[in-house]
Amino acid sequence: MKNIYLLLMHTHTIPSKIVKIFTRYEYSHVGISLDENCDTIYSFGRRKLNSILDGGFSIENRDGPFFQKFNKNKYVCSYFVAEFLEKSGIYKFNKNLSLTKPKDFEKLEGFKEIYKGSYNLYKKNS
Repeated sequence: MKNIYLLLMHTHTIPSKIVKIFTRYEYSHVGISLDENCDTIYSFGRRKLNSILDGGFSIENRDGPFFQKFNKNKYVCSYFVAEFLEKSGIYKFNKNLSLTKPKDFEKLEGFKEIYKGSYNLYKKNS
């Protein structure tokens, strides 16, 4: 069975800092990676560094983000990841998926934390 990796993040951008002030959560963003080194992250987020108004599906690499349009649906990162997990049969949430928050991913049953720290410093231990 292939592993998936959920990345809970706080990006230190203006929108991320605003979200953190209001929610008081440690993390303000969540993404999914399918490779153990987490070199590529799939998420839904902003297209401009300090703007929350222009969002879309994103594929982020260690070298930088690559954005793609994601039809007319309006997502936020946590809704995107929750829907991915449910539709894949990986995890069933006990709430409307549009109401999920990054905090909801902190202690999912069946998942384990493998690293906490800077994304740029993460390397899979072989």
